[in-house]
Amino acid sequence: MSQDTNRKLPLLYLWRRRMTLLGCPANANTTLDGLVSDSKLHIGWLFENYEIAEGSSLPRCQLYDHYRKHCEEHRMDPVNAASFGKLIRSVFQNLKTRRLGTRGNSKYHYYGIKMKDNSPLHLAPNTIHPECFVPPLQQMGVQRNGGNLGGGGGGDVYVDTINQVAAVKYVDMNGGHRKRSKRGHSSTSSSDDRDSASPALGVPTHQTIVNRTNELGVSIPPQQIGFQPNATPAVPYIFTDQDRKGMGKAQMPNVQFTDKAGLLSTISFRKLGLNEGHITKLIEEYDRMCYDVLAMVKSLEFSKIEEMWSSFWSGGCGIKHDVLMALCTLDKIQDHIIEVDLNLYQTMVDVLIPNVLLSELSAGMTQSCRTFGKNIDVYLRKALISGNLNETFIKKKIQAIKYMQQGLKRYTSLNHLAHAARGVLQKDELCQQMYQDYIKVDIMAVHQQAGWICNCDSVMVQHVNNAFKENLQKMKPMSVWAEWLESIVDQVLAKYHDKPSNMVSNVGKQFLLNWSFYTSMIIRELTLRSATSFGSFTLIRLLADDYMYHLIATKIARASNQPLITVTRQDKDWPLAKETKEYIVPPADDHDDDLNVN
Repeated sequence: MSQDTNRKLPLLYLWRRRMTLLGCPANANTTLDGLVSDSKLHIGWLFENYEIAEGSSLPRCQLYDHYRKHCEEHRMDPVNAASFGKLIRSVFQNLKTRRLGTRGNSKYHYYGIKMKDNSPLHLAPNTIHPECFVPPLQQMGVQRNGGNLGGGGGGDVYVDTINQVAAVKYVDMNGGHRKRSKRGHSSTSSSDDRDSASPALGVPTHQTIVNRTNELGVSIPPQQIGFQPNATPAVPYIFTDQDRKGMGKAQMPNVQFTDKAGLLSTISFRKLGLNEGHITKLIEEYDRMCYDVLAMVKSLEFSKIEEMWSSFWSGGCGIKHDVLMALCTLDKIQDHIIEVDLNLYQTMVDVLIPNVLLSELSAGMTQSCRTFGKNIDVYLRKALISGNLNETFIKKKIQAIKYMQQGLKRYTSLNHLAHAARGVLQKDELCQQMYQDYIKVDIMAVHQQAGWICNCDSVMVQHVNNAFKENLQKMKPMSVWAEWLESIVDQVLAKYHDKPSNMVSNVGKQFLLNWSFYTSMIIRELTLRSATSFGSFTLIRLLADDYMYHLIATKIARASNQPLITVTRQDKDWPLAKETKEYIVPPADDHDDDLNVN
């Protein structure tokens, strides 16, 4: 192991440790980019659905249940209740924990927080996770309310009141109960346990927690015997006219096949016994298929794409299947198909989210895009395997579509942050509080500490500082904030517009490091001053950092003439890094009958 690798291991461990406390558990293969992206998603979700409200309180188990559902929707592993408590306390400062309810039926609440009035969580059924048991009195409320917990609905007032404060008890995976003290409460010895502990109530004998294993020996989550909440089946989201109007009108660029004559002269092609017409037919049919896929995306018919791919790669495109398989073994054909794919995927992303900051996607549209992005590689892999394509070609195709998945995830995450930040920047009291906290920060002192590392122009730093204060004080709309950030990037890269792409890339990356360092120093100052609006500043900082990243990537993509989704590619990736050389033979003469088998 190299010395550089040894130095990076402690840093990676610390990042994983930090992200785990922020609600993003990481395994050995987790990257830093993935951890940071997941933590931003959690923070944006909290800001979008909850807000500080003095005098209000929410049950801890209810917030944790919402968090688990949020993780399930985004295919992320949730952390335990203790780590979630650390996450929510790091986002919403000065939260207090109180135990509310009647004696024997109380539970812990977060005091000083409430669910936003426009939060979609109000419409979600409030079910209890299978690892929790529900007291009999609360079960009565569930039956009265048609399967929803939380009271209301015209039932017994006393029962409804108790349902709102009924306790849940977590049982470990082995079916054993927590150790209890003589007074019957869960014994806790640390603040972490206090965030996960719940009042101890006797588990009824008819509610037994059982552990089972399937045929493969994999443990099945514990199930409750005697009580099952009424599960509501998932209903497919119905796209609205507003969703369709918000989509982009981008068109897929036409990609020309280069050096066809060179391909015809290669030994590998001539051994296949095919002619130029086969190549032309494949190119035309593949372009037609890509345009059909784009039309399905524009009409939001995601489910039909899998059928389209399966039909094409199984020989249903007007080309014989054996001819299709033979042509896809040629490197030049593979490279052309990958180039067409990347342009298609970039167009698809631009159609779904035409403006990452200003497109106001509905919650259903956002979730549909994320689900589509997570499943599309499965559709493609299934179609390629069923078509018996060679393994190298499948790897290239899958890597290309992963670029789209990563790009779509970045786009939706940034749009999600913009939606949450819009709710902060449109509230007068929040903006004024942020302004009052920000003017107390000595920006020149920050520049003195960061200047010797970043070597930034003090005049530009002061200009950015003044513009930020003006936008904050005047409650400028999101479009003005976007123009302001774009003007900063244009100013930094103005003298590099005619320079090579690698120079633009290096300057842009260095600017991102400088920007991140300055913003972290400002957040540090706000932390030391115990700023009231610290949570709002954290959200704005996340949005600004992500949008700066997007703007720099866009500039690099234009300078290098490549799709935006491929800017962050690694050298080890398949589609764009592998270069092959092919021996060329002269054109076939009359005596070359052994090669010309057309």
